[in-house]
Amino acid sequence: MYTYINGIEAYCEYGLGDSLICFIFFSQIKDYIESHNIHINYYCNAAHHRNLDEFNSSKNVHLLPYKKKGYHLWQGTENLKSGKYIEDILCDMFNKFLAFHRIPIVVYKFEYCDSDLLIKSVKIENPGIDTLIINSTPKSCQFSHDKNELNWFITELSKTRKIAVTEYINDSIISLHDKTIRDVAAIAKTVKTIIAINTGPSLGLYNSEVLDAVDNIYLLDNAPYADYIFKTRKFTKINSLGGMYFMLNR
Repeated sequence: MYTYINGIEAYCEYGLGDSLICFIFFSQIKDYIESHNIHINYYCNAAHHRNLDEFNSSKNVHLLPYKKKGYHLWQGTENLKSGKYIEDILCDMFNKFLAFHRIPIVVYKFEYCDSDLLIKSVKIENPGIDTLIINSTPKSCQFSHDKNELNWFITELSKTRKIAVTEYINDSIISLHDKTIRDVAAIAKTVKTIIAINTGPSLGLYNSEVLDAVDNIYLLDNAPYADYIFKTRKFTKINSLGGMYFMLNR
């Protein structure tokens, strides 16, 4: 464990997705902080470190166990009910962080490329599916739904499609519950349809290679504390599971 005493201190006490957002942005300032010998000590839940390590693009960004120290780098500090695109809201959050620390960079996008990350590619066996469903339970009420109804929908859909899920349902449906978010993103490059609850594992879908390969990404989100929309290409926001029933008739 390494702490750079004179580094920038930042923390987030919330979910994995909240920290993944930060690490996707850190990849955009990698060259600047390394060339100027700027180190960032990032404090978050140690249980998230395995996934975050795979999104850490810089030797100058150091993952440390959570404590409330430094700058609170969290999307919830922004107005999530502004009606703006969520990607723009996230850029606003990070640009305030950059301005506060006098880093002369302004970020404009949230989509990332594998080449931006320290791990250039992830090798994983293709499970031979055509539809990926990110059904991981949301930790911040991003999608209110009946779990039994969701499981029924997925089971019905599996009768006509080759499906994998990120949270185990039964032995008949491929489960990726033991895979990292980078693993899931690698598998996402091989499918044409993605249905995803807007939760931590869905952050891997902002990958350019995923977006180039997929036909449609349906984001399930009805968070009561937010009314943002998505501008990332091929993303469609779905407010209720009923909005996906059309797929059962295909």
